[in-house]
Amino acid sequence: MTTALALIGLPASKGYIQQVEEPIVNEEMIGKFSAYLDVSKVSLTNYLYGLRAFHSWLKTEGIARPLRSDILRYRKVMEAEYKPATIALILAAVKLFFRFLSDEGYYPNIADHIKTPMKSRGYKKDYLTSAHQDRQKHVNRQGK
Repeated sequence: MTTALALIGLPASKGYIQQVEEPIVNEEMIGKFSAYLDVSKVSLTNYLYGLRAFHSWLKTEGIARPLRSDILRYRKVMEAEYKPATIALILAAVKLFFRFLSDEGYYPNIADHIKTPMKSRGYKKDYLTSAHQDRQKHVNRQGK
C-alpha cells in the first residue's frame, strides 16, 4: 500500500496518513489470472468477459477491495439485466478469479460458496407427433 507522502519520497507517520489501497481487481491481476488459467481460448475469452464486467461494476461503485456482500449485491444487480446463463458465466469467472487470488496469496477467497442461478431445465422440445412424423417422411421422400 502506498501513501501520498511515499509517492513524493517523504516518510509517512502511521495514524496520520490514510493508506491508499490499490484495487485488487485491476488489469495487472487480470493479466496474471489469464496466464494462470489452463483453458481453451473460448473459455479464456468467456472468463475475461465475465471478470471485466465485474471489474467495470466495481469501478462504477468505487469499490477497491470487494467484500463477499459486494459480490452478492452484484449478483442481485445482474438479475435485473441478464438471463441466468449470463449471470452464471460472469459469476463463474468471478469465483475462479478469487480462488486464484487466494491460491496465490493475494486476497482471501470471498467468492467461495456463492451460488450461481440455476439454468432452466424446463420445456425444451416436445416429441414429434405422428402427424409431424408423417409430414417429415413426406418431405424426406420429396428430397430424394
